[in-house]
Amino acid sequence: MFAHPLDISTRRNAPPNQRFRRRALKVLSMSLMLPAFLLPRGCQQPDLSSSKYVPSVQTVTSTSVSVTWPASRGATSYQVGVVDSVSGREAITKTYTPSAVLTDLPAGATITIRVRAVARRSFMRWSRSVSVQLDAPVVAAPTTAAPTTAPPTTAAPTTPPPTTAAPTTAPPTTAAPTTAPPTTAAPTTAPPTTAAPTTAPPTTAAPTTTPTTAPPTTAAPASGAFPTADTAGVPAGTSLVAWTGSLRTSAVTPTSTTTRNGMSCRVYDRYAVTITTTTTLYIDSPCVVFTRSRFTTSADWFTIIQASSDMQYLEVSDSDFDGGPYHVRGILADYGSVTVLRSEFTRFGNAGVEVTDRSATRTMTVTDSYFYEPGGWPRDQHVDGIQMNAGGAAVIRNNTILVSQYGATIGDTSYVSTSAIGIGTALGSIGSVTIDHNLLGGGGFVIYVQNKSYTWTGATTITGNVFDRRFGPESGIWGPLYPSQLPPNLVWSGNYWDSASECSLIQALA
Repeated sequence: MFAHPLDISTRRNAPPNQRFRRRALKVLSMSLMLPAFLLPRGCQQPDLSSSKYVPSVQTVTSTSVSVTWPASRGATSYQVGVVDSVSGREAITKTYTPSAVLTDLPAGATITIRVRAVARRSFMRWSRSVSVQLDAPVVAAPTTAAPTTAPPTTAAPTTPPPTTAAPTTAPPTTAAPTTAPPTTAAPTTAPPTTAAPTTAPPTTAAPTTTPTTAPPTTAAPASGAFPTADTAGVPAGTSLVAWTGSLRTSAVTPTSTTTRNGMSCRVYDRYAVTITTTTTLYIDSPCVVFTRSRFTTSADWFTIIQASSDMQYLEVSDSDFDGGPYHVRGILADYGSVTVLRSEFTRFGNAGVEVTDRSATRTMTVTDSYFYEPGGWPRDQHVDGIQMNAGGAAVIRNNTILVSQYGATIGDTSYVSTSAIGIGTALGSIGSVTIDHNLLGGGGFVIYVQNKSYTWTGATTITGNVFDRRFGPESGIWGPLYPSQLPPNLVWSGNYWDSASECSLIQALA
């Protein structure tokens, strides 16, 4: 009996020597990820490029399409590519069945859809594309006076924060930073590449630059000086409205408008944004302000909020982020400036807030917020509380950032977090960095400030912080500060252990 070329199983009626040869070629091809056309016909993997496998459109709405296609033998999963005529970008969705429901599409746009099969780690050729015209947009303004979601009984997170044993005196007074909106940059098409700092202990303890140790000007902060799960996030008793419809801010009527740095901004107040599919809340408006809102996800995806190339400024205040069972990032921005105020992040995996501005003109400001990663994240995540790989400037002030050192078993160095704060010039230049008056703990090292592939153009000040030792005697697995590739113009001053004893630069680098 002749085996169909889409069948990747061995043809049992072939002579023994041919069966062995085919099995060997299949194993080799899957190990090397060879394309199917390089294999003998009987060993080819599932291919959807024939006309038989053009996706069949089942239903169409203004923002969604359902499609099916014939199953391919041997396929372990399928990828569905969607290109919309508005942006010209392609989004890829993974499915384990020969069907998909594509949601959160740009209303009224014309899209093209194609599919391909995946066998283990090999990707087959794409099918022919089918063009679909979405229905005209229907956008209804949300009604804030009659919420559809019952008010939460408490604004506290589902993961209780650990108890902090802290020092004894009052904190210094700090001023709120000002963030200027930048210009827009080129668009992105896929989950951006992030550069995780090195988590293994360095081979040398000698810094590559000579930092400055200034005498401390204030005593150690008091135990009640830092944000907690009770003081950050959605205020208790706030009634939330369910976010419905499109997951693009440009398609949803704002609650109100405001002005930030001379820009007119869309304000979204008191929303419950619940994501259950592999998608994100896409910030595709120039200026957006979210306040008193809760963001949760149960899907395995790369971020809850993603900034588009259209975004110039995003502000989030008094809000909660829960990355769910897959520990999904809170905010990911390759474009625009990001300001986070009085917000709470838990189960964030790769990062609670992550900024990679390759133009080195945007800013990241995070103040008065609470970050707690309890462990259990997927092993392929790098896990930082706050991360910047490129940008104009960063201000991280008066936050609590606690990241469990190990994902599960204590001492398993194959399953560790990276840092509470990870900043490095891996993907672009970085300007000035201020890390001031934070309660920090966890990670391989608590803080990374690395002068890597690109230029560090401004000063770096690490002042008035307390290193919490609930996870271990060094705060991080190997210490408070990664001692290699330190940036120029580093100032270290007034930093303490949680016992109220000073943490000098020599101790931090030991």
